[in-house]
Amino acid sequence: MLTHNKLLGIIKTTNCWVVVKIKKRNNLIFLRMQMKWTQKQVVEKLKEMHNIEITVSYYGMIEQGKRRPSLTLAQAISVLFGTNTDDIFFAEKNNKTLGA
Repeated sequence: MLTHNKLLGIIKTTNCWVVVKIKKRNNLIFLRMQMKWTQKQVVEKLKEMHNIEITVSYYGMIEQGKRRPSLTLAQAISVLFGTNTDDIFFAEKNNKTLGA
């Protein structure tokens, strides 16, 4: 069983629970694995639920961080996984203070 909590993944192994820190795009992979979906199934669900057509290859590149989805696609993916777009696609960046 896989459990998701923002940027922490909690994975149950045969003997214990393991907490792992995951990066943004790895979060997308983690969410898909939690649903036990293949990349092809995600693409099919995007078509069925949101009338968005992309290839499995393109979705795989999004997961790998090689392509950036449009805002519409990012929002549709977030809805599929029941999470916030920011949690998947937008990295948190520290602000730098001027003169510091």
